[in-house]
Amino acid sequence: MSTIIYFSGTGNSYHIAKKISQHQNAKLISASDFEGTSISDDTIGIVTPVYCGGLPPIMYDFLKRVILRSRYIWAIAASGGTVGNAFETINDILQYNEGKLRFAEMILMPDNSILTRPKKEDTLSALENEERLVNEIIPYIDAKTENEYPVEKFLGKTSKVQWMSMKWVFRCNDKRVDKKTCTDCGICVDICPLENINSTNNKIKIGKNCTNCFACIHWCPTKSIRAGFIKAGDRFKYTHPDVNATELFKKKKAIKGV
Repeated sequence: MSTIIYFSGTGNSYHIAKKISQHQNAKLISASDFEGTSISDDTIGIVTPVYCGGLPPIMYDFLKRVILRSRYIWAIAASGGTVGNAFETINDILQYNEGKLRFAEMILMPDNSILTRPKKEDTLSALENEERLVNEIIPYIDAKTENEYPVEKFLGKTSKVQWMSMKWVFRCNDKRVDKKTCTDCGICVDICPLENINSTNNKIKIGKNCTNCFACIHWCPTKSIRAGFIKAGDRFKYTHPDVNATELFKKKKAIKGV
């Protein structure tokens, strides 16, 4: 049997994980929903985005908290340009519990950071290549192949600098809602992986416990949420075209254990 763990804000990692899980008939688990302390299976996969050259805080915290027991653990990074030290970090955490990352590959996906303006042709090209790249990787996972995965240490080391720039220069942690355009549809409330957004008296309020996945900004149908100095207009907004927002909604009852 096989289990695949994913974290996804705008659908890239989820779509990859879903495709592989359908092929393997694997259990699909959201890292932000899981409340157990361990997962054991013949094969365990990890599909994650890359944030500023490193693991997203949610995936990092998940791996530190949950013990993965499997003889074959693989990982795929859905990244807009670099893998940084994401795979190295995964392996380092696994080794604490005598585990090992056996196979890992990066798949270039559309960049969903609101700090950049990816070219339309680059986004279309990445989406067109996604299925081919996933199909190329699946046989290696099925055969439990091992490889020397890519590590870009310099970019990984700059992760903290990039996070600090986002926080103090662009003030991305300061999320605000435009009350004039917000319709209180509740999408941002349901999709926030940390349950950091709530609706009180028909007004959306965003708390301070934010992981900067930007899901609320990208999925907002009225473009009413901004992060510091940045408001995501049509040129910045991105969600995977084959993923519906409800597929990523934070579950009301988290998974207790596997």
